[in-house]
Amino acid sequence: MADANNRALRNKVAIIGMGCRLPGGASDHRAYWRNLVEGKDCITPTPPDRYDVRTLGSRFRDKPGRLVGGRGGYIDGFDEFDPAFFGISPREADHMDPQQRKLLEVAWEALEDGGQRPADLAGGNVAVYVGAFTLDYKILQFADLGFTSLAAHTATGTMMTMVSNRISYCFDFRGPNLSIDTACSSSLVAVHLACQALNTGESDLALAGGTLLHMAPQYTVAETKGGFLSPEGRSRTFDAAADGYVRAEGVGLVALKRLDDAVRDGDRIHAVIAGSGVNQDGHTNGITVPNPDAQVDLIRRVCAEAGITPGELQYMEAHGTSTPVGDPIEANALARALAIGRAPGARAYVGSVKTNIGHTESAAGIAGLIKTVLSIEHRTIPPHINLENLNPAIDPATLPYEIPTRPTDWPAHEGPARAGVNSFGFGGTNAQVVLEEAPRPTPDIRTTAPAGRPWSILPLSARNPDALVEMATGIRGELAGGDGPAVALDDLGHTLAHRRQHLTERLSVVYSSRATLDEALAAHERGEPHPRVVHGRAREAAGRRLVWVFTGMGPQWWGMGRQLLAEEPVIRDAVAACDRALREFADWSLIEEMTADESVSRLGETWLAQPANFAVQVALAALWRSHGVRPDAVVGHSTGEIAAFHAAGVYSLRDAARIVVHRSRLQQTLAGTGAMLAVSLSEDEAERRVRPYSDRVSIAAVNSPTAITLAGDEAALTLLAEELRAEQQFAKFLTVEVPYHSVGMERIKDELLAALAPLEPRPAKFPLYPTGVEGTARGEELDASYWWKNVRDRVRFRSAVDRIADDGHQVFLEIGPHPVLGHAIRECLDAGGTSGLTLPSIRCRENESERFAASLGSLHNLGVPIDWDLLQPGVEPPGPAARRTPERRGGRAVRPGPDADRPHRRRAPLGRRRDHALRERRGAPADLRRAGAAGRRHRRPAADPRHR
Repeated sequence: MADANNRALRNKVAIIGMGCRLPGGASDHRAYWRNLVEGKDCITPTPPDRYDVRTLGSRFRDKPGRLVGGRGGYIDGFDEFDPAFFGISPREADHMDPQQRKLLEVAWEALEDGGQRPADLAGGNVAVYVGAFTLDYKILQFADLGFTSLAAHTATGTMMTMVSNRISYCFDFRGPNLSIDTACSSSLVAVHLACQALNTGESDLALAGGTLLHMAPQYTVAETKGGFLSPEGRSRTFDAAADGYVRAEGVGLVALKRLDDAVRDGDRIHAVIAGSGVNQDGHTNGITVPNPDAQVDLIRRVCAEAGITPGELQYMEAHGTSTPVGDPIEANALARALAIGRAPGARAYVGSVKTNIGHTESAAGIAGLIKTVLSIEHRTIPPHINLENLNPAIDPATLPYEIPTRPTDWPAHEGPARAGVNSFGFGGTNAQVVLEEAPRPTPDIRTTAPAGRPWSILPLSARNPDALVEMATGIRGELAGGDGPAVALDDLGHTLAHRRQHLTERLSVVYSSRATLDEALAAHERGEPHPRVVHGRAREAAGRRLVWVFTGMGPQWWGMGRQLLAEEPVIRDAVAACDRALREFADWSLIEEMTADESVSRLGETWLAQPANFAVQVALAALWRSHGVRPDAVVGHSTGEIAAFHAAGVYSLRDAARIVVHRSRLQQTLAGTGAMLAVSLSEDEAERRVRPYSDRVSIAAVNSPTAITLAGDEAALTLLAEELRAEQQFAKFLTVEVPYHSVGMERIKDELLAALAPLEPRPAKFPLYPTGVEGTARGEELDASYWWKNVRDRVRFRSAVDRIADDGHQVFLEIGPHPVLGHAIRECLDAGGTSGLTLPSIRCRENESERFAASLGSLHNLGVPIDWDLLQPGVEPPGPAARRTPERRGGRAVRPGPDADRPHRRRAPLGRRRDHALRERRGAPADLRRAGAAGRRHRRPAADPRHR
């Protein structure tokens, strides 16, 4: 037993994710649980989109070609599918078995429920084991003996192997892959094989489960003839009135990891598989008759390998098919097994989900497994419905368990909560899984969220933009607790940021509280724009290359950066560092000047405006870096080049402070000596216009094809302005007193060169596009002589933007207190026939934190990497918040060919054509007729098939 205990500890497997489509509108495990705990009977009349029971139904099971019951368990939207989400063409999707389609959706959801991002798993040794049984879609495509419905994708769309192969192919999983048919135990056998693959090291992550969908009546007719089905269409497991099972649809998968790996990775664990096993009935009174001894032996063995006795189980999910023979066999076998090692007074319960949803056959085991996992998680056993009078072949006095008919608290127990799931196939293959509750997560100081963060971003994504509205609706429901307890805000954010695939269509929502998040999501849900909601589409890496654009003079204002200075430690630290660096060259305090009241603010004066603008830019750059944003290229406009070159690593902060103090100080001495005029001219036309005034007026900046700034003598500029206005040309004086970038700068040349002589420029870390000269810069050449060119010569911003665009950069982020260059950048791009996007860091008189966050969200939407560890740190293993269903838009009819528009239309049934020898008795060969007669003569009366 010691060896068994050691093996049990070593071989435990964690269930980290679950996905399902089950009757009763259960499109996820939470809706499924709600149905179960409410005792909902999910069996309904057969919908006409499956097949026409009006013509096929009969009260008499012996009537040829007819089926009984006309009821079943059916999933919603079985024919809905978005092939593009999985990279599948519509033509191929038309011929794909809907079981493959639903498995793809459920696989995605199981992985995301487990916090596994599918793209990150591509190429890995992820295993896939899927149980399947009937292939109705194959019947439909092969029913036409003229073969006109068969197409290039029919083979891959209908064969059994593809129910598992399709998942591995679409997700690029390289681990073991197996499609399994052991009939009703298929999906639990799949779970067992997946556990084996994990424990032998064949795989590090596995998907396991099963599928069954009804699209054709043939199997239902066949099972009617076999006596398996309930004529009443009711599932009454263990009840005296049980008269057969009710067929149902279901698709379910669980994501599995070795327990140690799941704990190490911080995964949220639904429950733990402590043991699993499979055996066979062998020879019984009939191939479909269960063997109780085999079931008991299997339960004992699996429990022993889990290091426990069956008596330590508090609950057993029975196969429970609602047949008069099978129910007593299983009930009494479970009584024998659960009595083994049971302590006096230790309560146990047995139930079966088939009373709620019917018999999902190859998905029955996974439906029972998910139910049991949820029961352990919620510490509640759902009611076993439709039980009025116990089958007389089951003696309640001999049962060491109860069958709960109302929601029941999990019984008291020692050690972890434990339960079993029993499943058997009608060919005799039995499967058993032993579950126990998940270990409690170990607290980790690294996952503690920082206190007092004023804002964060919630990332939503989809492949179809319309699905983002549905996601917003779903998240609002999560926040309101519409599907259970309200989700914790930290858990929601962490899950969406770290444990969900970020798809192409993206929505970033800036929020500071539950209320502000709900408000923003509600606006998007209504289709209204909202300043804290930004939508975008992720680009390939080449289309999102990011340029940091450092603004020059002009955008500064008295209140710039104040909110960020108060709220962001990164900003405070950066501004404080700038203040210390500036004090070496100045006798005033930057922080005091930046925090002065508006009435006494001196930020409009050149000597202070440039250093303050520089400090804000340095601080913003630091804030962007702290959020993981790095530039692919850097450019600065005029005085903005000081912070730009510092950000590129060319200058130390001390050298950058030296430049900005002396540059601004010397230019301040020229206040009142000239003016600046903005005009709408081409560079060539501007050259022509200023030629008569060349000794007094200079072209100060070429910002775009039609945005020019002139500087120099105010009288000469006034004459030029009058000329242009007379021609109805744009001309506007700027509110400055210094003729920057003009001949007037000559007066400070010598002193500037002397003051900046100590500069020690270094190689740039990023591609650097200077605006003081043509071309690009390495970095080392940006010495004092460059800064004389920067001060005296025109700003060649248009030229720099053109080069940047030619080099493939398309995203421009303005680093400054207010965006002033976006229009010029767009004009440059338009003139060059290229596209691009401009974003601000902050805006004048707007909420600075929200504006910064919105631009950060826009960068994420484009695909620019950002630091989600900072924005959404982990606080616990992520919960099941914000499940995303692959978009189910444009659901395609499941029947190809001429009947696609009428899916319930009856086809000519197999066997009604006289040229079909296997079905038309009169046309069958003599040996087949003899074999059939012999089979009837030797049928064993004891082998009543009505037990599964």
